Amino acid sequence: MKKNILITAFSLLFLGLFSQDTIIQMNGKFINGKVLSADNMSIMYELNKNNKTKIKEMFVEDLFAIKYSDSISYFYSQDTLNGYFYSVDEMYSFVLGEYYARNYYKAPLSTIGGFITGFAGGIIGFWGFTIPTGYAMLTGSADPQFITNKPLPIKQDFEYLAKTPDVSIKSGYSGSTIITSPKTNYLLLEKPFYEGYNAQAKDKKTKNAVKGGILGFAALVATSYILLSLK
Repeated sequence: MKKNILITAFSLLFLGLFSQDTIIQMNGKFINGKVLSADNMSIMYELNKNNKTKIKEMFVEDLFAIKYSDSISYFYSQDTLNGYFYSVDEMYSFVLGEYYARNYYKAPLSTIGGFITGFAGGIIGFWGFTIPTGYAMLTGSADPQFITNKPLPIKQDFEYLAKTPDVSIKSGYSGSTIITSPKTNYLLLEKPFYEGYNAQAKDKKTKNAVKGGILGFAALVATSYILLSLK
């Protein structure tokens, strides 16, 4: 009897030490860690990475929810006076869209275009910086390609999603892009999901273009230095 009690106690302790919570941020980042404390201002959580444990803090305004092993705690709430127009379910869909783009959308052409314009702008001279800057703004404003065949991090059942027909619909606010979704994933038809995806993908395109522009300019400087040294 004592042996069984000790085994049970050890099992509970083991599960408590190694179970992780999922911290869902407003920007679509998902962090697996152990939440140590939470209040109205911030949360403290333990993060284990590369066999190193760190204690970190996160402010609640950056936090959407925390998913525990048996429950979920929401920090976001609808507040139209402060610009939070989405309901909790709609914002969850938006955040999952951000996650989807953050993890699966790639923008290599934006990086290449930034590199070319950065290199060309450097040749022109002082005002040449307007070329990569304009390119970054242009590529960031264009609607990204929508991806439909990747898994989501959390299975979330929205009641209204079950009633969504398997049809193509226009995006909610970002343009006239048509979204087609498989029957098995109604979430991809949700306007908030697409808006989150679109915002994060555009941000990634812009950042890649800026990085490419910096690399292009650096490549021009390095090339010029090499050519001058050979003379």
